[in-house]
Amino acid sequence: MPIQDIQHKPTASSGARVVVEEGNTPVAVDTLSALTVGDFSTTNLTATDITTGTATINGPVNTSKFLTYATATSPRWLVASDNVTESGANAGSGFAIWRYSDAGSFLGTPFYITRSTGKVAFETAPSVGGSDLITAATAASTYLPLAGGTLSGDLKRSGAAGTNRQLIFQTGGVDRWSVLANSIAESGSNAGSNYVITRSNDAGTFIDAPFYILRNTGTVGVTSLLSVDGGQIAFPATQIPSTDVNTLDDYEEGTWTPTLAFGGASVGITYNSRTGSYIKIGRLVTVGLRVTLSNKGSSTGATSISGLPFTVSNSPAATLYAANVTYWAGGAATLNPSGYLVQNSTSLSLVIRAAGTVTTCTNTDFTNTTDLIITATYLASN
Repeated sequence: MPIQDIQHKPTASSGARVVVEEGNTPVAVDTLSALTVGDFSTTNLTATDITTGTATINGPVNTSKFLTYATATSPRWLVASDNVTESGANAGSGFAIWRYSDAGSFLGTPFYITRSTGKVAFETAPSVGGSDLITAATAASTYLPLAGGTLSGDLKRSGAAGTNRQLIFQTGGVDRWSVLANSIAESGSNAGSNYVITRSNDAGTFIDAPFYILRNTGTVGVTSLLSVDGGQIAFPATQIPSTDVNTLDDYEEGTWTPTLAFGGASVGITYNSRTGSYIKIGRLVTVGLRVTLSNKGSSTGATSISGLPFTVSNSPAATLYAANVTYWAGGAATLNPSGYLVQNSTSLSLVIRAAGTVTTCTNTDFTNTTDLIITATYLASN
């Protein structure tokens, strides 16, 4: 039954009584029909009676039993046991405080206790230390219920710097996962309070932090095996180079067009076909090319092939890589060519190995129908 619907006004025939107990023996003072305000304050029930005994208000079941505080006989407050039916299991006869207007009209029930459950209900939000506590209305619109629900606003977890601010997931009250801003000090330049996910064992004991993000750099850390279920890792189209020797900063696949030259020139050279492909992992580039001539042209001098997709590094380490001629047909003679990468350029040069010697490969080693395939691996500048 809603509190505001409780019938609270007794009548003289309700049989309610005020009783003072002296020791363990109840002594009736008067019936409600005969007890007046004057009687209550000056005649039958005195201050001495209240302090030395127990005042009891008694009445039949399903009737309200109450104590009235009045101003010039007009009620202001009633403290009552209401007339809700006592239907068993401690139901009924709830405890209420009712309030009244200046004219003595009922205004509401600011305080109510259900006898069977002990649940306390308030008409408006109670105030503690000058601040209102939660109400049913604000709970429904502002707070997430313990049993679960939909959160339509922000969920914020605040705390002092240098402390863990976390959301913990449990099984049977035992920790399993924690998502937190950690206790690393905020020392400036956006450092500290990093984002961390931690895991715990079956006993709820911390194991490790398999995932974290540094707040100042955005660096993502994975401390265990990284499994990519989608099967792909995407790098940006434009490389963001790293100087960290343990950092993979690029992966790229593509094609390129090789250009044959003699003495640095390609006068009159034509092709039946020319193709190139590459794979770049970090700074390591592997290229493949095939050139089939239809005319070797009129240029003369050392042989080079340009158009590599990335500039060859100028570091000493770049000299440790080589080009391998895997197929050579239509040459001027039976040759054993190979090649090397030219530092700080996008080209490679060919040489001829024979009888323990190495000579420069030139235009004279080619015919108008020479066909060659080369693979090379080299260190790029970035």
